[in-house]
Amino acid sequence: MKRMKWLLSVLVVLAGLYGLLQFGSARKARPRPLFPAFRTELAAKITLHTSDANTVLEKKGDVWVVTSEDSFPAEADAVKQILDAGKGFSRRDMISANPQKQALYQVDSSGVAVTVEDTRGKVLASFVVGKLGADYQSTYIRDMTSNDVILAQGYFGPTFDRGKRSWQDKLIFRVEPNDVVEVGVTRPGLAMVLKRSAEGKWFISQPESIECEAGKASRLVKTLANLRCENFAWHVAASEAGVDNPDSSAWFKTADGTERKVLIGHGAGEGRFYVKRGDISLIYIVPAQTVKVIMPDVADLLPRPAEAAKAQP
Repeated sequence: MKRMKWLLSVLVVLAGLYGLLQFGSARKARPRPLFPAFRTELAAKITLHTSDANTVLEKKGDVWVVTSEDSFPAEADAVKQILDAGKGFSRRDMISANPQKQALYQVDSSGVAVTVEDTRGKVLASFVVGKLGADYQSTYIRDMTSNDVILAQGYFGPTFDRGKRSWQDKLIFRVEPNDVVEVGVTRPGLAMVLKRSAEGKWFISQPESIECEAGKASRLVKTLANLRCENFAWHVAASEAGVDNPDSSAWFKTADGTERKVLIGHGAGEGRFYVKRGDISLIYIVPAQTVKVIMPDVADLLPRPAEAAKAQP
């Protein structure tokens, strides 16, 4: 009888220990966000402060703009990276609460101070991005409301500090190339139209009907559908840029009937051109090589002689 009681006691103790271990493991596995109240969908303003620059990003409707850069549209992916990073920081990565080590980790005034607010100005997250970890695959982050420092997994320096690079969205068009069904090029001496057949092949329908070389047509369509600028013509007038009444342009239509157009203006120097979308006043600066791709000659799109010979029955 005594032995039975002793065994029961041992079993109870072991069960208790097992329960404690399970509880500890479950507690450890639970998410421990550095900023529990932070929700990416609530973010409406991001302030980034470095030793030589202040950047302010604000959400206007469904679009983020760079308030500190004349309120031009912000690069959507860059904003998303900032918000996703802030949401993912975890207290499980805590390594220090010693204020004496902030300079060592560069999470003092030498780091990038980041503040995220909602529409009412309530701070959702505030932190300092410091230096890389010893493995070059992690970054020191300090909660600005305390001395708590974590070593977050990931290289976050460029996410929050672009140096002299703009935060503005340099994509002029953001369209899925597979949605494009028609492309047009107009310039002195040329009015060319390309169409995509039901089989997905591109052919020139004007000035004459000729099938295009697939790779060349694909490059034109992809470049135009996701046309990217090198910079913005900040305060250049449309007449000065030559985009007020240009004689050269490129356009494309998508399957839903939407048409988009880009106007090609004067040279902007250093192998670049001024261009403008047909529906907004913003003037961009685009490399000459890109303009060459979206403004081809008929001959630039034709199959090579050898390929054309193979295609003939």
